[in-house]
Amino acid sequence: NVEKYLEKCIESIINQTYTNLEIILINDGSTDNSGKICEKYKQIDNRIIYMSKENTGVSSTRNIGIDNSKGKYIVFIDSDDYLNVDMVEILYNNLKKFNTELSVCEYRNVDVNTTMLNNEEALISLFNSDGIQGYLWNKLYVSDIIKQNNIKFDSGIYICEDLLFNAE
Repeated sequence: NVEKYLEKCIESIINQTYTNLEIILINDGSTDNSGKICEKYKQIDNRIIYMSKENTGVSSTRNIGIDNSKGKYIVFIDSDDYLNVDMVEILYNNLKKFNTELSVCEYRNVDVNTTMLNNEEALISLFNSDGIQGYLWNKLYVSDIIKQNNIKFDSGIYICEDLLFNAE
């Protein structure tokens, strides 16, 4: 039930400077006009795959997105958020430039400075309030790492499920 924010969110995705996107929109049982908005954008942009299901929560919905994704990389976006127009391009370019497995950006101000962390430093930084943190929507993930390791969201966890996913 995010009709108030959804169009701005979708517009920020379809207008990315990095255009080679597969966009999966999943309606998790909304009772407002969210489904109609998704249908409208599916007709406008052929990169959009739209699915609708009964409400089972954000974790199972994200798992459906993972299972249905075909791309080499995954970005999660919450329906009440929106992206800077070049977010995906910057994350992708940094991931390739530094040959890393995860690319992270700030979520308030874009910082052009780059910090490289090893696995241990990255794990510690997930739990640090001024580190990379456990959010999903500011990261570009390598799809194979998620799929080959069967990393899923725990449907029984309703708070900090994204932090657990990132730690795994």
